[in-house]
Amino acid sequence: MPIAMLNSYLTDFLFIPVVAHISLTTVRVLFKKGATYRYALLPLLVAASVTAGVMELALPKISADYVFDVGDIFAYFSGALFFYYVHQRHVY
Repeated sequence: MPIAMLNSYLTDFLFIPVVAHISLTTVRVLFKKGATYRYALLPLLVAASVTAGVMELALPKISADYVFDVGDIFAYFSGALFFYYVHQRHVY
């Protein structure tokens, strides 16, 4: 797999976990939820759906700079599942 292709899907895979990590940390600190507070799977899947809808469906219709790619959609949802099942369980 070429580096450019790996980089493209890797950034899409990491997008949801990075946003979720930052927002989870913010919620834990601002609302004093504590280190045991976790996101449910549904909000993460909604975030992946909205991201995929905007980046893969809406923006390609508005600008030629964006292209529909099923691999990107798979990467968004894979990142959400990675965050839910792996990452957030090992943070703090």
